Amino acid sequence: MKKALFSILAAAALLTACVDLDLSPRSQGSSENWYSTAQELEFSLNALYQPTMWYTEAWRLWPTDRWTDDWNQRTQTYDWLGGTISTTWSEGANTWSNYYKGIARANTIIQSIDKAKENLSDAQIEQYVGEAKFFRASFYTYLITLFGDVPYYDSTMTLEEAYTMGRIDRNYILEKIYADFDAAAAALPTSYSGAQRITKGTALAMKARAALFMSDWNTCAKACKDCMDLGVYSLHPDYRELFLSQTKTSPELIFALPASNELGKHSYDEAATRSFYPRNNGGTSVAQPSWHLFFAYTCTDGLNVEDSPLYDPADPFKNRDPRLSEVCVPFDSEFMDYVYNPRPSATTTLCISTGQQVKNNDTKVVSKDCSYNGLVLKKFVDEEWIDDRLTDTPMRIIRYADVLLMYAESKMEMNQIDAS
Repeated sequence: MKKALFSILAAAALLTACVDLDLSPRSQGSSENWYSTAQELEFSLNALYQPTMWYTEAWRLWPTDRWTDDWNQRTQTYDWLGGTISTTWSEGANTWSNYYKGIARANTIIQSIDKAKENLSDAQIEQYVGEAKFFRASFYTYLITLFGDVPYYDSTMTLEEAYTMGRIDRNYILEKIYADFDAAAAALPTSYSGAQRITKGTALAMKARAALFMSDWNTCAKACKDCMDLGVYSLHPDYRELFLSQTKTSPELIFALPASNELGKHSYDEAATRSFYPRNNGGTSVAQPSWHLFFAYTCTDGLNVEDSPLYDPADPFKNRDPRLSEVCVPFDSEFMDYVYNPRPSATTTLCISTGQQVKNNDTKVVSKDCSYNGLVLKKFVDEEWIDDRLTDTPMRIIRYADVLLMYAESKMEMNQIDAS
């Protein structure tokens, strides 16, 4: 009897003790105890700076360029080129899911900010909410641009609510996007003294991009002008240098995702970088600019190649927009320690460092696996890639040059031609 009574009392004690247990884990974050400090909010916001969140802009090498006729990829025939895209297409599914993951995270931050009010200043709350609204607006911008009408939500929801949600008119969503960008621009500073984060100029520039995508010329022009009037941006003096890994910061970079080889956060790994530089340097040249892109650059008289008397088919880089020679490697030019010459007659080429003629692996006569169309990418491709075939060049989302071009295009579309 005593044993039974003791067992009952022990069980009661155990059950009573459970009342005071802290059920929120202390070794990791949870929805119950997270978002209560500045550090936790910044951790959550930092996740939205990851390249995977910016799937069509920074995940892998120029994914959306690969969806156009600006690009050639020798290794495979892509679904979008073959016209076989379906609902099972991984690129489309990943784009959709990653942007909605980012939106869900931004919504949670905005909705949970009250948990931290006792630990944050009003300025901090404005900044964190402003950043979250910027990300939400940016991700919705890409969704309505790529998919048209999409589901829209700006707060957390249950699974049951998610299952019943349908598509909403993209024009309604666009107004929500504008409101988020405006709120972000009002809340964020023009610059930071420490680690670079989203700024007022970033919100204005991305609002302009959203408006441009939707052919809202007046809104685009105004957002561009507001960004320009901040007076904090200017064009980088050297076009090629701007896109190299050595250029971590520049007055032209409005928003870029940082990377670091030292921390193991590479922009692109060995397999990616080797796809772009010549075979004479140990690259594979499986990906290259297309001739469609090549001929999109005008001659120095502003005319297309088919109309300009300056165009010389025997020397197609001559008298062209100077940016062309920084995007594609000009024939017979020195690049990454070799003279690049894809002509069938060039079975040997000059190695600059040794001064010797060597076998030319960048012509089809010598190597059938060289550049499929004879063009090799120069923009972004860095001499430093040869050392460890890794790069930590910043992944540029939007630049001041984009703002200037968007402003000019919008003014032209509205027939408001002026000195700009």
